[in-house]
Amino acid sequence: MLDTNHLKGKRLIAPDKNNKEAILEDEIGRGGEGVICTIKGYPDAVAKIYYEDKRDKDRENKIKFLIDKFLKSQVNENLYKNKLKLNEKFYKNLKKELTIPITRLYYENEFVGYVMRKVNGRALKTFLAGDKRLLALYPNAKRTDLVDLCINFLVKVDYLHSLNILIGDINLNNILADKNDLTKCYLVDIDAAQVDNMPCPVGTDEFTPPNLQGKNFKNVLRTKEDEYFSIAIALFMILFLGKHPFSRFDGSSPAENIKKHLFPYPLGRNYKELHQNAPRGFYKNIWTHITKKLQEKFYETFVNDKRFTPAEWIEALKGYKWAIEKKGIYTNELAPVAFRATKEPVKVKCESCSIEFDMEKGYLEYLKSKSYKILCNKCYDVIYGINLAKKNISNLKDKEKKVKNTSLNNKNNQINTNKNKKIYNTAYPPYNPYSPYTASNSIANSAANSAAQSSKTNNQSTNTVNNQSQQNNKKSNILDILKNILLMPIILPIMLIKFIYEAIVELILFVIELVMIIFNIVYFLFRVAYLIVMTGIIGYIAFIIGKAIFPHLF
Repeated sequence: MLDTNHLKGKRLIAPDKNNKEAILEDEIGRGGEGVICTIKGYPDAVAKIYYEDKRDKDRENKIKFLIDKFLKSQVNENLYKNKLKLNEKFYKNLKKELTIPITRLYYENEFVGYVMRKVNGRALKTFLAGDKRLLALYPNAKRTDLVDLCINFLVKVDYLHSLNILIGDINLNNILADKNDLTKCYLVDIDAAQVDNMPCPVGTDEFTPPNLQGKNFKNVLRTKEDEYFSIAIALFMILFLGKHPFSRFDGSSPAENIKKHLFPYPLGRNYKELHQNAPRGFYKNIWTHITKKLQEKFYETFVNDKRFTPAEWIEALKGYKWAIEKKGIYTNELAPVAFRATKEPVKVKCESCSIEFDMEKGYLEYLKSKSYKILCNKCYDVIYGINLAKKNISNLKDKEKKVKNTSLNNKNNQINTNKNKKIYNTAYPPYNPYSPYTASNSIANSAANSAAQSSKTNNQSTNTVNNQSQQNNKKSNILDILKNILLMPIILPIMLIKFIYEAIVELILFVIELVMIIFNIVYFLFRVAYLIVMTGIIGYIAFIIGKAIFPHLF
């Protein structure tokens, strides 16, 4: 990146504002294309100054084209007011909430950048990472605020599309929420947008549709359908507190999952698939707490490659907000702790962390009939993770045992074969002349003589076989000793590595269980402290009331 400090304090010319002068002051931001600076005497405007290697004729022409387009355009308030029936807060200051170029800037007849409105916002990427960071910045934030933020974003995108402008590189760094109002948003970096036949040269893989993955954006003209996919990703991440829709439990790359259409959230009440594929945390709970229409739109977009316009998304989001505020059938919590209970919901308490949540009566009875623990999804995820780790370790151990048993069986089969060879001629006992089944003495005598002669022959052959087998055993024993001596340097390190691996796995499991125990202890102590404090407060209030009513007693 080339330095732009040499322009600080210099007089720049604004040809689109009657050649007014603009003097740059402090740098307040820096990005991949240039720096953002304040302008002396203009507190509501800032200048974007491009790095020297980013200044070219194409960029200059695009900025000029954007300025002319915005100057001539008018916001179609009738569309948003009458057709979509939106509150005027979503469109009244629409153009002011877009950081559109106002005028180009030149220094010594060279194009260096442009002027745009200054906005008081923060990028969604910086705080949409779970509910804690969001609540730290917006303490009163609710789910309906996120819905309004989505609608605000969609209105701005729809307006740009009406001017044949596609944002192109949609991502959470280019969408800013007002620092004082979460429902209000700004769009930045519009100078990089696709305007008519001038492409947007940049893109983000995690927001790119499958058909454009791996393409060079400098040579690609996006369509509105391509943009609709990126819009759906942004909407999902806003509603799901920063979690990418193609983020899965197995930790695979979202960009790779986009190519394969591996969306982990199923339609309907397939909770087993949801538990197996969705990332750990409250995200799968949120999925059950959004309306069926929203679920279908996300599913159709990410799995079946269907596309929906901003107006269609706005209608679905309005229905979701109505279901939260007016009908009260969906939670207004940012991060619900359990799945949505639709049929006969009853209040239950998690047996691990004691948090209360709703559960369907039928499912509760099923858990009790199976003697299963009642757990919130957070505790279920922890226990599921531990059990999964134990299962994987157990599977590894079973595989090792199978390998050992297979090798032992092979050795035993070889030994049994040798034994059978040794006792080949003595498998059946000699005839017994004193057997109760003897027919007559003469037969017995002849049979005895025959048996004696046969036994003698068998003994001779057995001795011969035994001698040969002893010689073979001596040879095999010597070979086994030599093999063990040669393989010793290889076997010992393998056995040592295996021992260390098993020890580490057992240690990790022990640490996880220890952390769970400590967490429960800390939570218990917190509850005790809370009860003590509340008792003190109640006692103090009672003292004040008593003193006011019966002052003569105090």
